[in-house]
Amino acid sequence: SLDGKLATAGGESRWITGAEARARVQVWRSELGAVAVGVRTVLADDPRLTSRAEGARSPLKVIFDSSARTAPGARLFEPDERGEGARVLVFATEAAPPERLAALRERGAEIELLPNADAAGPARGDLRVALERLRGRGVESLLLEGGGTLAWSFFAIGAVDRVAWFIALKLLGGAGASPLGGAGAARLADAITLEELRVETLGPALLLSAAVRYPPRSGDA
Repeated sequence: SLDGKLATAGGESRWITGAEARARVQVWRSELGAVAVGVRTVLADDPRLTSRAEGARSPLKVIFDSSARTAPGARLFEPDERGEGARVLVFATEAAPPERLAALRERGAEIELLPNADAAGPARGDLRVALERLRGRGVESLLLEGGGTLAWSFFAIGAVDRVAWFIALKLLGGAGASPLGGAGAARLADAITLEELRVETLGPALLLSAAVRYPPRSGDA
């Protein structure tokens, strides 16, 4: 929404934008190598993550799920509209219960176990290792759809090249979730800025797309 909300105060999120915005995402899913979401998005929205654009193919679905909380009955495991079987890759960690991993494998998911990003912190897979493994699979582009915590984690390691941001011309108010979460920038000097802005109207929504410029890191010349 225009005031930065992903859902109403009651949790309703379908659909904040319109059919035109959703159609554009379907095209992107077919064009890029894979689509990725975090487990919170899977649990909250139960997305299919298919591409329903005419003549398109559905992408490899990448789920970042440290504790393997994805339900084997989730819709992302279902065949797409053309009857093609889902390709699902779950990035988990050693902290994931073996029985949950086994259930996901039985459902057809491939499992990659990642080292913990912070040995002293909670289970959270190392995204740099995940990206290396995706490259090893021949995945050269990744559409990161959410949620806000995962998105910030990608920004934190400098892994986002371009932002495409849909804004519905609606005001929801309340204290709903933000499209971008995580630790956030501590100072304005640490803010990630956007360049080469393009603005497009898609039905009742705006699409802002831009290249990402990261702030200089301490010690950089």
